[in-house]
Amino acid sequence: MTRLGFAALVKKARQSSHLLPRNDVLYLDKRVVVINKPPGLVSQASSKDDDQLNKFLNEIQTKHKLDGPLIPVHRLDKPTSGCLLLARSTDMARDLSRQFQQRKIDKQYFALVRSTPQALPGTSGVISQPLQLRDGYVSKGKASDPACLTEWELIASANRLSLLRLNLMTGHKHQIRFHLAKVLNAPILGEKLYSQMPPIRYAPKDRLFLHSSYRFRPSGPNKRYKLGIRSPMPPEFFKVCSHIGIDISPENRTGGVFIDDLSAENIESVGGVWMPRDM
Repeated sequence: MTRLGFAALVKKARQSSHLLPRNDVLYLDKRVVVINKPPGLVSQASSKDDDQLNKFLNEIQTKHKLDGPLIPVHRLDKPTSGCLLLARSTDMARDLSRQFQQRKIDKQYFALVRSTPQALPGTSGVISQPLQLRDGYVSKGKASDPACLTEWELIASANRLSLLRLNLMTGHKHQIRFHLAKVLNAPILGEKLYSQMPPIRYAPKDRLFLHSSYRFRPSGPNKRYKLGIRSPMPPEFFKVCSHIGIDISPENRTGGVFIDDLSAENIESVGGVWMPRDM
């Protein structure tokens, strides 16, 4: 199938069903699917959550007429929204899992946190704190434990809230949430496990303001570029930021596909389709 034909097929499938939210799928090619995970969806099923995850993936397959499996290759915390990478074959799942283990995939996040610029130790840095997990909760690990690393950068601040860009350099459960709340002293808005700060009246009480995007290196011959997928900023993020006067850049508000950090004007040239762009 030609690249143009593939794009036309995807567009037709997208228009044929309305079972899922508008931006359920962000990016699609013959190797991977990137879904826009809503908060509340468990991305790594346990026995009691199998039906929820499988139902969501089955609805995506039906709506977009996708053959073969959709295999999650990493996890996002249940309250976190944004990019979730799915492989379309077992071989691709193994390749992507290897990339995650070798840290060849950049896991980036945006977080709206309860802090002012003056309370932060600068405008950027790296949090290095070993962590341990017990009974589903994270606490500080021993000095002899492997360090867990979270890179952070201040994007903007207003009204005692700050928007941070984060790069998850290691992958421990609740790493970002604990590092921000207990090490940086800047808990994420909506954080309930690791912070006792009261809610604010203009933000949803049941929403953790943590949202993901990432970059990865596609597999196959001559696939040497970094493919970046940026999920559109969720409406509740945008509303809170607008309310307090934080400007969201167009590329962060709408999301998109980036090749080696440059906006991809014609992604059909790499065999993929950015799904929300013409909906």
